[in-house]
Amino acid sequence: MPPVSGKPLILYLSINASSMGSLLAQEGDKGVEKAIYYLSKKMVGCEECYTALEKMCWALV
Repeated sequence: MPPVSGKPLILYLSINASSMGSLLAQEGDKGVEKAIYYLSKKMVGCEECYTALEKMCWALV
């Protein structure tokens, strides 16, 4: 769904040993959260050696 002006956005971040994901959502008319945008990435090679904090920052960016 496209974002609605004036309503707050909700950002979810998820990381684990070999992947990361992020979801941008917004509360709909009936109080149900609706996804606006979603990204996910599988980490390969040296990306898997990042610390948890580095992975979280990467998911945020």
